Amino acid sequence: MYLILFSLGFIKSIFYLIDILLPIGFSILFILVCAINILYKFLKKKIGLLATLGFLIVELPFIHLVPYLFVRYESQELELWWSLSMNPYMLDERVIELTGMIGAATAIGYTLGCEISAKLFKYSNIVINKTKSIGIFPWSFFLAVGVTLSYITAPEANIFNAIYTESVSLTSTLNFSSLWMFSYIIIIFAFCDFIFEENKSRKLYKKILFMLAIIYISIFHQLLKGDREIIPMIFGIYLATVYWVPLYLKNEFSTKNVLKIIIFVFMVLLLSLSIGVLRSQLVGYSPFSFLTSDTVDVSSIHLGNLIKGTWTAVLLTPLSVAGDNIYGSLPLNFGGDYIDLIASIIPGFLADAIAYERPLDGLKGPAWQMTYGIGGTHFSVVPFMNFRIPGVLLAAIFLGLLLGYIENRIFNANILLKLALIITIVMALPHWLWYGDKNGVNAFIIFYLIYFCYMWISKIHIKKI
Repeated sequence: MYLILFSLGFIKSIFYLIDILLPIGFSILFILVCAINILYKFLKKKIGLLATLGFLIVELPFIHLVPYLFVRYESQELELWWSLSMNPYMLDERVIELTGMIGAATAIGYTLGCEISAKLFKYSNIVINKTKSIGIFPWSFFLAVGVTLSYITAPEANIFNAIYTESVSLTSTLNFSSLWMFSYIIIIFAFCDFIFEENKSRKLYKKILFMLAIIYISIFHQLLKGDREIIPMIFGIYLATVYWVPLYLKNEFSTKNVLKIIIFVFMVLLLSLSIGVLRSQLVGYSPFSFLTSDTVDVSSIHLGNLIKGTWTAVLLTPLSVAGDNIYGSLPLNFGGDYIDLIASIIPGFLADAIAYERPLDGLKGPAWQMTYGIGGTHFSVVPFMNFRIPGVLLAAIFLGLLLGYIENRIFNANILLKLALIITIVMALPHWLWYGDKNGVNAFIIFYLIYFCYMWISKIHIKKI
């Protein structure tokens, strides 16, 4: 399989370099074959759920290329496509073919990375060595900090008082856009701590307090504010409960739980769609009066729209760079964007304090260079801007290797920390793969900062009660 994937990637690179674009059907076929291979490896326990989820998220935007199998480019007249306003690139056959090649190169590279990971880092090599849970008082303080940060980073107004896009958070002037991630990673550590708590009375206390905190944040800091950032974290915690915890503690995973995961994904997608539709329509209503209103349009909340979401708009960015490349307006950056990424690691508020202008921030970066886009960039965009199709292949190989290594080997000696890192990555993956690499870098940096804080708390001698 290694040779086949490597050959496909090499051939795709050569075709691109000699200006041969593959028909969209071939690219979709390559993506489908890679998806089947990933699923097969997961069912055979060669790779884990994290690597499988990574493939799903990175390839999900390209699902909107499937209708192009039936498009007649010369006669198609549409106002909307993928439920978005039409642009000239959407019905340019060469642009679509190159976009498909970018998606297929990402799939091939990622699958090859997972294959290498499965060979190098055996998925069955799991060593259990739990960290002792911390006492009730430090744990409660830890959770309270997470809840407080969630409060100050949530929009101030709720969806009944202001349109979601017009409401800002208490920290909007701090230039610290990743503060919300601190909140959720702290909460993730609190979850992992209570999961591995051995004292029954302390575990019950932590469980009740944790559930109350999650319900409070979900309703009052997120749903009523029109925000959806908590959904990936809750999804990660759910996956940990039904998959990783049973796997690590009992070395077993029932295939029946796959159905539970599918149902949960369906519910998450439906909730996300509902929030996205309603959050701009409820100003002036009460939490109950909108249910009987004739002016609130809920017609787009139906099963057919579950395949459309944030990832739909994300596809605009591979399409954008593909079109710019076809028409000769996309410069080759030769790694410049990655240098800018490294130079922008410093948080915005610290950069302001020392008068340092970061190359990437909320008003500068690849997302602002897209001819068509609504914010953020797909994972494949920056490597394509810097090294074209070969760069996309290499970046995807690295991603598959990284996620495979993290799930299979990293922190084998400390299962609590390993689980916290995996949930953190699940929480960060949509932001990382759909909005830019800086979100992924931030997630790792913040995780290790909180990791050191947690380890310090766990090692100080505070009497448990």
